[in-house]
Amino acid sequence: MIYFIRHGQTEGNVRHIYTGNSNFPLTELGVNQAKETAKLLKDKHFDVIFCSPLLRAKQTMQEIAVFHKNTPIVIDNRLAERGDGQWEGLPLGDENAARWRVENWDNDYYGETMKSAYERVESFWDEIKSKYNGKNILVVAHVGIGRLSVCYFNGLPKDGDLNSIEIKNATAILLQK
Repeated sequence: MIYFIRHGQTEGNVRHIYTGNSNFPLTELGVNQAKETAKLLKDKHFDVIFCSPLLRAKQTMQEIAVFHKNTPIVIDNRLAERGDGQWEGLPLGDENAARWRVENWDNDYYGETMKSAYERVESFWDEIKSKYNGKNILVVAHVGIGRLSVCYFNGLPKDGDLNSIEIKNATAILLQK
């Protein structure tokens, strides 16, 4: 089984700004969300935990790891959130919805292209499937990486809008049984 968890709430989420590769820590609510998710997963067995190198994901993973002390943890740069370029730190606006539409696959106006981010995610999942086939995997990362992971396993949404793939803070989704 492969579980994916988006990090807990950050100040960037509260302020509704582009966070991309910024290293926002979890808010108090975000820490509590991570602890609740950790409790929900405490009886699950994971062969390995993979995590983004960004602080918010690592803090979320650390709360989960409390219940999985003997599980190897791998920090993988391919799981870092899609870079927001010039938008980093600015308020989310209408352009945010456009940056997650397939017709903007190669558009770098919003920072890292969706294509580039998808290629990172694809490389990660190809390696996981090759090295860890049949293992129980937990991945802690970001909403953008989660959306692209869902696309890797299920294909692109028919309407081309990745915004329809909603992953709330500190929520676990099953990517593959």
